[in-house]
Amino acid sequence: SVSASSSTAAWTGEGLQLSPGAHALAFRPWSDLRPPSTSISATLRLEFTTASPTNALTQSVVSVFDWGANRFVPARQGLASRGAGTLIPVIGDYASPAGEIIVRFDVSGDAVTLSDLDLAGLTVR
Repeated sequence: SVSASSSTAAWTGEGLQLSPGAHALAFRPWSDLRPPSTSISATLRLEFTTASPTNALTQSVVSVFDWGANRFVPARQGLASRGAGTLIPVIGDYASPAGEIIVRFDVSGDAVTLSDLDLAGLTVR
């Protein structure tokens, strides 16, 4: 779910359209079980529609909230070309005590549409 946005985020038939600005998405990738630690290892996979402008994707930054440092940590600047997945390894204190992970997208230029977001190979450490 979209937790916070400095501009507009809207669901469309193709996915979540993010206007230029900062957008925080929070999700819980597992059941209601509480993880024994906030430290995780995983790969975040993002895919944007082919209608997302290349210049907006290359200028965008993805950050993950670090619960130990209590701040967003940049994980990747520049995203894969439209229609291709971007793989971002995430290793650190990125799960809250309740198991929630918060990802921030800083979108520049034009709006982009996020069509898929997966967390693969999740290990709680």
